[in-house]
Parts: sequence; structure tokens; C-alpha cells
Amino acid sequence: MKVETEIIPEFLSFEAAGEYVCASKWSVRRWVKVGLLPASRVGQLVRVKRSDLDELMASRRTIAGGPA
Repeated sequence: MKVETEIIPEFLSFEAAGEYVCASKWSVRRWVKVGLLPASRVGQLVRVKRSDLDELMASRRTIAGGPA
């Protein structure tokens, strides 16, 4: 998925969410499992909301010059 040129849907699979934030789908699964990222189940599909993913990434940013 090319983030720059495509329209990104509001609800993403684990794989698409990982590509969106440059992480693995396994990292996204772990974030859901430990409660850092909410997810919704539709039938057998599990999706994460793009805005929730954006919030998680914003909260995890480090300040330049601070501890990594």
C-alpha cells in the first residue's frame, strides 16, 4: 500500500495498519492485545481505526534530545 498516493480507509487490517505506520502486523496485533490500540471485530475480521492508530503514534513520539 502506497500511503502517499492512495486514499486510506478509516478501518485498517493489521497488515495495512502496520504498513501505514511502518511497523509489522505483529506489532499492531501486540498493541491491540496489550490494550494500547482499540480494535473492532466485524464477523471474523478485526480492524483498527486509523484515527486511533494516529493517536497512538502521536503519544509514542519522543522529544528530540530526550531519552529514546
